[in-house]
Amino acid sequence: MNKDWIPRARQATWLTVALPLWLGMCGADAAPPGADAVDGVVIWDAERLVALRQNHDQADGPVADALARVRRNADVALERGPYSVVGHGEPPPSGDDHDYISFANYWWPDPDKPDGKPFIRRDGVTNRRQVAKGDRELINLLADDVESLALAYFFFGDQRYAEHACVLLEAWFLDEATRMNPNLRFAQNVPGRHDGRGAGIIDTRAFATLLDGVALLKTAPSYTAELDAALHAWFDDFLNWLLVSSAGCEERKAENNHGSWYAAQSSRIALFVDRPIVAVKILKEVCTERLPKQFRPDGSQPEELARTMGLHYSLFNLTALGVAARVGDRVAVDVWNAGDGQSAILAGLQYVRPYLAGEQAWPHQQIRRVEINSSTALFFRQASRAFGDPTWLTLIPRMPHRDIDYDYSALVTPPAAMSVAEVGRAPTPDDLPQATPAAIRKLLPNDWTGAATIESLDPRDDYLQEAARGMQRGGAWDATSGERFPLVRITGNVRWNDIVSQVDDADLVMQTGSTTVLRAPLLVAPGATLLIEAADVRLSSQRGALLLNAGRLFVIDAEITAWDERAEKPSDLPDPERFRSYIASLIRSETYLADSVFVNLGYHSPTCYGISLSSEPEREQPERQRDWPTGILAGNQFRGLYYGFYSFEARNVYIVDNHYLRCILYGIDPHDRSTQFVIARNLTERTQIKHGIIGSRRISQSRIVENTSRNNAGSGIMLDRACTNNIVQDNNVYGNGQGIAVYESSHNDLRGNLVLRNKLSGVRVRNSVAIEAVDNTVVANGGFGFELASRRLDDHEQRAARGDLYDIGLEASVIDNVVTGNAGGAIKGVGVDRLRLGPLFRVVDAALVERRTSIADLTLKTSADLTFGSELKAHANLLRRAFEPNAEVIDFRGSD
Repeated sequence: MNKDWIPRARQATWLTVALPLWLGMCGADAAPPGADAVDGVVIWDAERLVALRQNHDQADGPVADALARVRRNADVALERGPYSVVGHGEPPPSGDDHDYISFANYWWPDPDKPDGKPFIRRDGVTNRRQVAKGDRELINLLADDVESLALAYFFFGDQRYAEHACVLLEAWFLDEATRMNPNLRFAQNVPGRHDGRGAGIIDTRAFATLLDGVALLKTAPSYTAELDAALHAWFDDFLNWLLVSSAGCEERKAENNHGSWYAAQSSRIALFVDRPIVAVKILKEVCTERLPKQFRPDGSQPEELARTMGLHYSLFNLTALGVAARVGDRVAVDVWNAGDGQSAILAGLQYVRPYLAGEQAWPHQQIRRVEINSSTALFFRQASRAFGDPTWLTLIPRMPHRDIDYDYSALVTPPAAMSVAEVGRAPTPDDLPQATPAAIRKLLPNDWTGAATIESLDPRDDYLQEAARGMQRGGAWDATSGERFPLVRITGNVRWNDIVSQVDDADLVMQTGSTTVLRAPLLVAPGATLLIEAADVRLSSQRGALLLNAGRLFVIDAEITAWDERAEKPSDLPDPERFRSYIASLIRSETYLADSVFVNLGYHSPTCYGISLSSEPEREQPERQRDWPTGILAGNQFRGLYYGFYSFEARNVYIVDNHYLRCILYGIDPHDRSTQFVIARNLTERTQIKHGIIGSRRISQSRIVENTSRNNAGSGIMLDRACTNNIVQDNNVYGNGQGIAVYESSHNDLRGNLVLRNKLSGVRVRNSVAIEAVDNTVVANGGFGFELASRRLDDHEQRAARGDLYDIGLEASVIDNVVTGNAGGAIKGVGVDRLRLGPLFRVVDAALVERRTSIADLTLKTSADLTFGSELKAHANLLRRAFEPNAEVIDFRGSD
């Protein structure tokens, strides 16, 4: 593995997993816990844990990744906490600081009331600032940290992890000065309406897996008998409150996801405090009363469908039932297969599956996109095991991820058998050797006995609809006349030089010297291969186009130009919607372009943009993902194309070492659910209208690495509309309208990029969470170094109608970056929910800048370096500490 491609903040964790275990040990105290350490594990799989611990230093794949996350998160946890409800947030109505308080998500001040009370409900729209005034986030931090520390102790044997976990448990549950009272009387408070509600019991659902973490701590010297007894006493009191309080009784009867989460955590707590009869009773209620009421025969859940986020809450309820089912596995209550004549959980999964996978449009309300988190990832893994169906795992890489950093499912649950290829993965740098002209040549067939024939096809049929519409606009064909026109069809394997002799019709294919003009659409039929090598091919912009339908196209050391025969020059595009020749690779096609030049292709019509890979005619059917087009583009030049590259539902595409010059709308544009791309070492420059490189609408698991994007009218690099789990690393982005932009796209990494001399801000992030900006150099831009914002967009309703859902929120980490010489200042923030900031640096490595951009005269005006804009201005004194020597990370909350 080439570790240069691993984000630098992650290299250390990769190494700690790969090195022998003894390198992380500290003397005799570092011995791993004994075999009895898994006694008491319920939600996790004890056998899986023990088996992996024995060989964890040889782990690879998802297990190695999860171990790295455990180590990293445990190290972070060592520096956090302890946590306490005392002195945090607003005081509870009782006046007792030991009482837990939280605020309901979807309740907002009434704008017509002076004090805003009573609050009014906006279902599905989270009031983040009000929620931040309560204790709920502390419970989630406590659970995340205890689980991470316990797993780190279990696998690596370092006593520090167990010791700190015990400190956290003592502070939250036991210490008289800081403990939480064992009740949730004031959970999900609604100002002006309710001091607390039974619905607030859902706040402690993380206790179910926290207690599995406690089970792994029991062999640690720091986990004393006194601590164990006190924890049991606290949870016994809490269980009693859940069973007998009016809030608990109300929640137990709830027929929606709240009742399911009540059952899940109450039954788990009952096992922890040695009251299995209580657990059995609760779980039997789930089987006989809850499931028949919650699920229709088709697997739909009426209570959840009534919500504004029906798909999210359908999955949320299934996740709760999965936890209850794991508890049931321990007490012989089969929740997995319970239901009214069928497994309700399986029926529920089957109902939501086509919508989660994007195969069908959700027919109910879902005002925000659905994301997978660590709990749902664990549920899918457990469900695949319970039902013996490994294909449930395929949903995990397809869906946007939220708190994936805490996904330990590969460690704590064995999978049903499935290969990596079936699950799907992002490309890695180790794959790049196949993305070269030499590698493309090795893919050529040996047999060239195919044929080029002329056929008369109605362009309204098959795969020619876009070409027909474009040619009608171009005046070459009149759809109203009923005329059928000739088409060159390739079957078998054919070389370009053989086409002229086989077609023998100058009206369709005319050769003059070394130049060939194609005057008809050419279709590479299913299973066929076309090789264009060392040729000068002109596609007549009256009718010429190359189309692939489940075929293969090789273009090697050739030049392909959209040619205006009337003007005898490359085709201009005075009207973007007027036909101009193009290359389109459709469903099941493969496109291999090497060491070639492409000039002035494409116009404004779907799949006709220039060089296009599209799942037409079976688009928007993600279950056909293995049939989506793929390809390699290496060492080419693309000049004057409408789009230099475009894809709609393509996969495993490598775009490497190419030059995109003066493309009209975009340089490189993977679009609409395209996945597993590597875009590396390209030069995109002087794009005339918009961006150099853009990924748009659910691009995922892709790498944009070591490119230079310069002097483009729009952004140098952009991720737009629900692009997730991508890495933008070590790119040079300068001289553009804007540097790097991330819009409505969460869970992406920006690392090691050089962003300078862009007209507006260097890095702009909008309505996105879990953005990691680490080790970038952001200097001399015309706006701020970083611009962060969350807001409802003016076209919100239109986006929702198109399925372009987004969260109105902003959470980012800006760490170890050089930020200096930006005209606006360091960082501008509007509506920032959370910003982890620092350290920041003001010294630029001029040699690095010159080496990567050839810019030697980097004169910086640094007067605005310590300026923070908009809402961050009020916190400038705090945030400026990020520039201090040896600065630590500042965890800034927008509600502070």
